[in-house]
Amino acid sequence: MLYPTIARSVVPRSALCQVGWYDPENGITLLDDSQAKEALVSWLDVEDLDPKELRFSGM
Repeated sequence: MLYPTIARSVVPRSALCQVGWYDPENGITLLDDSQAKEALVSWLDVEDLDPKELRFSGM
């Protein structure tokens, strides 16, 4: 079941850091490089990133 989600924050564009891309055809998030993975792990506050967590959960 899909449900609407609203998450908002106002930050300057210069404070944003792109870490990857979402591939809707395959339903996965593609990380740009190892630094991107480290940034995502830090932001999620986890020790390691399970590749299964990068897949769209509806697939």
